[in-house]
Amino acid sequence: MLQFNIEAAVVCIIGGFLGILLGFGTPEVISLFDVSVIFSIWPPLLAFCSAVLTGLVFGFLPARKAARLDPVVELSSE
Repeated sequence: MLQFNIEAAVVCIIGGFLGILLGFGTPEVISLFDVSVIFSIWPPLLAFCSAVLTGLVFGFLPARKAARLDPVVELSSE
């Protein structure tokens, strides 16, 4: 179960950082066309925390369900 939760956390953190980079990169491109862009730290921080929290919750639930199963029984049923 710990392995699945760590994997979910790593994937969510990477996705959160990519989202922040995309969120800060897009206004930089837009500002090349003489459009005023104002940056704030709170929306990216909130989005990053939401991405990590969502990933951890939805990574924990299947990991808990899989940890309760007997591997021998589940593998032999396929």
